[in-house]
Amino acid sequence: MRLALIGGTLATPHRLFEGYLLVENGVIGAVGKGDPPPELLVEARVVDLNGALAAPGFIDSHVHGGGGADVMDASPEALAAVAAAHAAGGITSFLPTTVAVPLEQLEPVFAAYRSFVAANGGRAGAQPLGLHLEGPFLNPEQSGALDPRSMSAPAEAEIELLLRPENGVRRMTVAPELPGGMALGLELRGRGMVASIGHSAVRGEELLEALDHGYELITHFYSGMEGVTRENAYRVAGLVEGGYLHDPLWVEVIADGRHLPAELLRLIYKVKGPSRIVLTTDAMRAAGLGPGEYSLGSGSASRRVLVEDGVAKLPDRSAFAGSVALGHDLVRTMVRTAQVPLLEALQMFTVNPARLLGIDHRKGRLVHGADADIVVLDEDLKASMTIVGGRIVAGGSGDGATDAGKE
Repeated sequence: MRLALIGGTLATPHRLFEGYLLVENGVIGAVGKGDPPPELLVEARVVDLNGALAAPGFIDSHVHGGGGADVMDASPEALAAVAAAHAAGGITSFLPTTVAVPLEQLEPVFAAYRSFVAANGGRAGAQPLGLHLEGPFLNPEQSGALDPRSMSAPAEAEIELLLRPENGVRRMTVAPELPGGMALGLELRGRGMVASIGHSAVRGEELLEALDHGYELITHFYSGMEGVTRENAYRVAGLVEGGYLHDPLWVEVIADGRHLPAELLRLIYKVKGPSRIVLTTDAMRAAGLGPGEYSLGSGSASRRVLVEDGVAKLPDRSAFAGSVALGHDLVRTMVRTAQVPLLEALQMFTVNPARLLGIDHRKGRLVHGADADIVVLDEDLKASMTIVGGRIVAGGSGDGATDAGKE
C-alpha cells in the first residue's frame, strides 16, 4: 500500500514549494511540484494537505520523558509512552536520555531499551535511534537539576560496561575536564558515538584539548556551564564563549521559550548560524501534560520538580529541570521569538541532528529514497500529522498507527 500527500507546501532542504509526496515501502518514492501524475495515485491512500506544510520529521537527540513517563522508569511501556507523546509534537526520531545515576541503575534501562526496540520501536510513535547517557561522568559543580552525588570521573572498567554494543548507546554527555574525560572522548568517537560536553566547567585551552579528543557538541547550551569568569583579576573564557568561538562545535539549544530569552536565541543564531545549531526539547515526563508536581528520573534517583509557567523547575525554583515542550513548540519559538527563517528553523531540528548522528543520507530530508519520516504543520506551526517510516502514528484520521506505506 502506498501513501500520497498532495495539495500542500513541501519543505525540502533548500526551498518551499507547492507539490506532492509519494511514500512507498517506508521510504519517499517521489517528490514533485504541483499535482502528481494520476498513475502515481493508483492503489495509494491519498491525503489532501489543504495547503498545510509537510516537512521532514523532527529528530530530537535529548529526551528524558513525556506523556507521564520517564526513560528512567526502565520499562518498554514507559519508552512507548514517551515515543507516542513526542510523535504528537512532530518528532519522528529520538534518543531516549538517562540522568546521572549509579551504574547499576542503568542496567534496567538498557534492558528496557532492548525490549522496546525489539517489540515495536517506532511502530506506534517516534523511532528510537539509540540511548543518550547524560552522566554519570559529569562535574558536580555544574550539576543543575541532576543529582551531584551520582556524578563521578570515568573509570576504564565502567566505560567498558556502559559502552557494550548491546546497550545501544549513541551519545554521551561528559565533563571532559574530569580525570579520564579526554580519553573517553576519543573512545566515544572511535566507536561512532557522539561525544558531547555538558554539566562541565571546562574552559580556555582545556576546551581546545577536548575538541582534539573527539568532543563535537555542547549539551543544552548555557545550562550546566560557565560563562566568562575571573582568576586573580584576569578574565577567562568559559564554555559559553568557547561555544561561540570555535566554529566546529555544534550547540544544542532548548528552544522552549523559557530556558533562553529571545535575545540569547537571536545571539546564538547570529554567531553560530543555522548550520551548527541543534534543537532539543530536553523534555521530562510532564511534556504534553499540564502544571503540577512531577519527578525527573525514577525511583531512588528521582528528583521532585514543579511544572509552572510552561517549564519544569526544582522545588526551590533555583534551576530549571528540563522542558515540557513538544517538538513543534521549538520550531515555533525559533520562527516567532528568535525571528529565524522557517527553513533554517526546520534545518536545526531535521538535517542538522541527522548530520550530527551520521544518518543524513536517510533522515532529515524530504528527498527521493529517504526514510518517510514526515511532519505536517498547520498555519500555527503545530503538528497535525506525524508519519514515521511511512506509517501515520499521530494525527490524520485519528491517532494510532496505520499500515499506509508498508507492504
